[in-house]
Amino acid sequence: MEPNSSNKKVIFGLDWIDLALGLIFIALIASVGYLVYPPYGWIPGAAIGLLMLYLAWRRRMGKYRSHDDTHHDTDPPLE
Repeated sequence: MEPNSSNKKVIFGLDWIDLALGLIFIALIASVGYLVYPPYGWIPGAAIGLLMLYLAWRRRMGKYRSHDDTHHDTDPPLE
């Protein structure tokens, strides 16, 4: 078994735990929307959850890209 087999990227640069936490977050925000505006509050709640996750994903990918672009020559050599 490979040492990084649990960190395989599934979709959009995310692994399984990222996807699971994202779905739980969307469900949580949708349920809060339902509690505030029943019976259809889950729809805007899910949309807000998706928007918030998209913004977090975009910020995360931007930081990874900027880190990769600026630190190629300073990384220690692999042994």
